[in-house]
Amino acid sequence: MLVASNQAIEKVDRASGDGLKTVRCKGSLSISTVSMEALSSTSLLVVLLYVAIGGIYLVVLPALLFLYLKQRWYTARSIERVLMYFMVFLLFPGLLLLSPFLNFRPQPRQMS
Repeated sequence: MLVASNQAIEKVDRASGDGLKTVRCKGSLSISTVSMEALSSTSLLVVLLYVAIGGIYLVVLPALLFLYLKQRWYTARSIERVLMYFMVFLLFPGLLLLSPFLNFRPQPRQMS
């Protein structure tokens, strides 16, 4: 518990919904501390946010880039090709992660 000084504590209020504890001291000083419940929910939110951003960076965007490169590789103009090279540079870790599972090599021709 936080105490501002050696003054006597008059009253301790607990807020029920937000997880904050307010300590009131003489002289109308008020200090708020975060309880463990609010801290754990905030930590969980941060972890979920990191997982979502990492998943988008390592899986979703490289998969979309693979599909785009497959469609436009032979028909792209110079500016578009520079953009392709930049995106490969930017998303290289995700491309390495997905490359063993994807096969975009040309299929053999059917002779009839």
